Amino acid sequence: MENQDQMTAERSLEIIQQSIRQGRKDVTRQIALPMLWWGALDMLTALVVGHLWAHNGGPVWNLLWFAMTVIGFIGQYFIIRKQGPMPSNVISKTVGSIWLSFCLLTISVTISINVAAMMGALKVDFPLSAVIILLMSLSCSIMGMVLQHGAMTGGGLAAGIIFSGFCVSFPGPYEMVAMALTALFTLILPALAVLYVTRKKQ
Repeated sequence: MENQDQMTAERSLEIIQQSIRQGRKDVTRQIALPMLWWGALDMLTALVVGHLWAHNGGPVWNLLWFAMTVIGFIGQYFIIRKQGPMPSNVISKTVGSIWLSFCLLTISVTISINVAAMMGALKVDFPLSAVIILLMSLSCSIMGMVLQHGAMTGGGLAAGIIFSGFCVSFPGPYEMVAMALTALFTLILPALAVLYVTRKKQ
């Protein structure tokens, strides 16, 4: 009886492990296009904002990031409609929570810093771009760990270390170059790697 119970427990554990592995594969495959979309949009917006910041009006052009966020969610809606919804499992819920936390933290910090600046309560130059880069890089690296995807984890860690430091060292319009490169290494390149492997297996 004990052997039968042990075999049942082992079989249950094996089924759970198989479900998690399959969940990782499904989520990794489904998340590639949204990552590519957001990465390309982030990169384009950063380059446009950086150019306008340097040549036409200063940092006020950072307001374009709010417009980009709206466009991003509209584009994501159509991507989901085309390829179907994300499979509902513990992996997809974890990945969703990671990026929801990123969005909420980024928006909250950005609004707080801008309100403080308008009220004259900000006594130092706050490295907002560096903080956003760190949040994005951290989100990407954690997602890579959850999905067991080395390119996502490595790209996130490398981008966080290199490009946040670049922002602090070269404040101003050049921060947007760091933002664009962060999008490249945390979103675009990992997404392309997933799409390449997926299509190679088909």
